[in-house]
Amino acid sequence: MKKVVIFDFDGTLANSFPWFIKRINHIAKVLRFNLVKSEDIEDLRRMKVDEILKYLGISSFKLPFVILYMKWLIGKESQHINLFTEVPSLFEVLEENNIDIVILSSNSEKNVRLILKETTRNVSAFYCGAGLKTKENHFRKVKKDFSQAYLLSVGDELRDSIAAREVGIDHLNVTWGYARAEAFLGEEVIETFASLERRILRYFDEKGRSFS
Repeated sequence: MKKVVIFDFDGTLANSFPWFIKRINHIAKVLRFNLVKSEDIEDLRRMKVDEILKYLGISSFKLPFVILYMKWLIGKESQHINLFTEVPSLFEVLEENNIDIVILSSNSEKNVRLILKETTRNVSAFYCGAGLKTKENHFRKVKKDFSQAYLLSVGDELRDSIAAREVGIDHLNVTWGYARAEAFLGEEVIETFASLERRILRYFDEKGRSFS
């Protein structure tokens, strides 16, 4: 059977959190929501999405406009956002082991491709534009499109884990992105790319052996 890893993008593959912190108060002033205090940043990284939106004072009505403006700004400033340095080598290892790479992101496909640059060639499919709180709809589409495959999801926020598991896809949490380990509410976390590589390979090896 085909083997597929579904990666979240921002915070998981792209080191976009520094850009986000630098630009969030600019976005807050443009769209009139609460400014982020520097002393609150670490607390925000331990919060759920709803708690973050409450802190920022972003209503469900305003949220789509915030997301749209943020995507536009990322596209304009994509040169300031880089992949984590370990990503290209991880992708090469996955390809060597016949593991397909899929990206599922709330960001736009255009922005994702701009940041991936030449690494785009390693990606089999893009499922972009997922809602901030409705990622499970995109996971369902991946599951349908890759119905004859072993699927494994990787993300840096609790909402990634919840969305993947809601549709029956196994998930790995990583801690180098937006959320701190405490935000995963006791779920297992992975702290390095080397550990992530080992876990992905082991997962598919175990799947293959269990069905051989």
